[in-house]
Amino acid sequence: MLNKLQSTIHKAQSPFLCLCLLGFSIIIIRYGILPAFNNTKGDFPNYYTAARLLVDDISLARAYRDVIWFQKQMDRYGIVDQAGGFIPHPPSTALILLPLAVFPPVIAKNIWIIFNILLMVFDIILLCKITRLPWLITSVLFLGSGIALLNNLLFGQQYLLLLT
Repeated sequence: MLNKLQSTIHKAQSPFLCLCLLGFSIIIIRYGILPAFNNTKGDFPNYYTAARLLVDDISLARAYRDVIWFQKQMDRYGIVDQAGGFIPHPPSTALILLPLAVFPPVIAKNIWIIFNILLMVFDIILLCKITRLPWLITSVLFLGSGIALLNNLLFGQQYLLLLT
């Protein structure tokens, strides 16, 4: 009897959860993914510039004490109309983007956004396995996490990688 009741409740929840998943997906795509493509706004330029400095064998020591110098480096690497600084970021944020430093900034960010989309899918799969919740519930909870997920995608941050 209990299993039949749980099955009925689960069947009633599915359309609602599908609607939530669709709504959250539209929000993530519209306000997080699409605006992130083909621009270098956000935190990504700071990570990218630091990675390019490392590729060019330039120490990051000056990046931590000279914001104007770092801004000039951003401009030199083609990131214009974007204020930046590396002061609050640990050196590991530069290391993570080393593989993308061979690409121009916009292409590198586009690759990073695609990588983050794959990380979202992978993280949802991992959470399904860890929590033993159905994929639909886990997906709704993950995509419904709010502004943090939007910001991660929009600004090219590294939090999805850290979560993984």
